[in-house]
Amino acid sequence: MKFGQGGSENDLRSLSGAALRVLRVIKSVTARAGGGCGALYIMIVITSHRTRRHFAPENNLAPLLPFPVLRPHRPSMQVPDYIKSYEAHLDALIAAHGREEAMSLVVGGQYHGIGILESSALLSHGLRPEHNVIDVGCGSGRLAVALRPFLAAAPGGGGRYLGTDVLARALDYARERCARPDWEFIRTIEPLIPAADRSADYVCFFSVFTHLLDEDIYRFLAEAKRVSRPGGTIMFSYLDFETPTHWAVFESTLANRDPHRVLNKFISKPAIIKWAAQLNLTVERLYEGYEPWIKLTEPFTYITGREASGVVEFGQSVGILRV
Repeated sequence: MKFGQGGSENDLRSLSGAALRVLRVIKSVTARAGGGCGALYIMIVITSHRTRRHFAPENNLAPLLPFPVLRPHRPSMQVPDYIKSYEAHLDALIAAHGREEAMSLVVGGQYHGIGILESSALLSHGLRPEHNVIDVGCGSGRLAVALRPFLAAAPGGGGRYLGTDVLARALDYARERCARPDWEFIRTIEPLIPAADRSADYVCFFSVFTHLLDEDIYRFLAEAKRVSRPGGTIMFSYLDFETPTHWAVFESTLANRDPHRVLNKFISKPAIIKWAAQLNLTVERLYEGYEPWIKLTEPFTYITGREASGVVEFGQSVGILRV
């Protein structure tokens, strides 16, 4: 029998004789059935011209109930707190591994190799030394470090770079590793890009949309469009349920019941296509996570021992939008 909370003893005394007779009939029926009513629930609702209320059982009704009253648990929705979860994650990594290793692990590990992979992805889609790059969610700077010699090669010092992230300590590390006074590393806590309109040739989000809600992904895409020059490129990686190699990430997320864990977010190709249409962006390519398309500037070895060389896949799926 299911009762909502909020009734009092006086309220229950106001039950009509008919209502009490109904309870006695239920008791009689369930008793003849052996009393094993299992998950049977009854909700008593008293309606008058003044109020509509749900009543909780009191001791004086206990003889009428042939089964225990169940009060179902009502779990509250957990709204992701990106900053809190990442700060806690970084704290744990530093405590376990020290600052240097933690700054690699906080962006997924393999600092040097994945930096080569990300920079090669941009180069495979036309990045030139004079281009300006905005790296949203730059973390501890693995892409920035990989791009440093390339962007410095153009006359006049090369293109500009802006990296943003929610982790101030990661930005400090990136700033130290790059040692480029003309490059900016800015902390942001909202889905905003601190750059002028039409100032960037490339805006990238590597392993960023994999941890954001749809609303914030869309806000970031709108910001990317705003800061991009006409013909500019927006590149982002994402997790896709339709990509078989991504299913293991979902299974690991299912197994982790920590409400404060870093969010793993999947998005679909139809959603990307819809967002692009709403923002008047052109979908140039949607690469599957297993699809080779990146021409590596140099080989590297994954932590598993597998060597990456030549033309390789990204692992996560990658979307390319054109402004």
